[in-house]
Amino acid sequence: MGPYEYLLIRIDGDYAWLQRVDQDNQDILPIARALLPPEVEEGSRLRYENFCYKESDGRKNENMCSGTYRGMPGSIAAES
Repeated sequence: MGPYEYLLIRIDGDYAWLQRVDQDNQDILPIARALLPPEVEEGSRLRYENFCYKESDGRKNENMCSGTYRGMPGSIAAES
């Protein structure tokens, strides 16, 4: 799926409001912050691809996806 480019325009509690910047569509989407990289802040640019949000600032991101729930009790990553 994707890739799609977004701008994080607002953080409101457990949600972040993203606006797509790679097309003329001006819709603003509420996205759960648990799905985003923990270091993002307002003004961050994000890339959504393969059901995963990553910062699109040109840095190499070694982490898979922030939504993998690493270390959560009962998760596959926590058991291995």
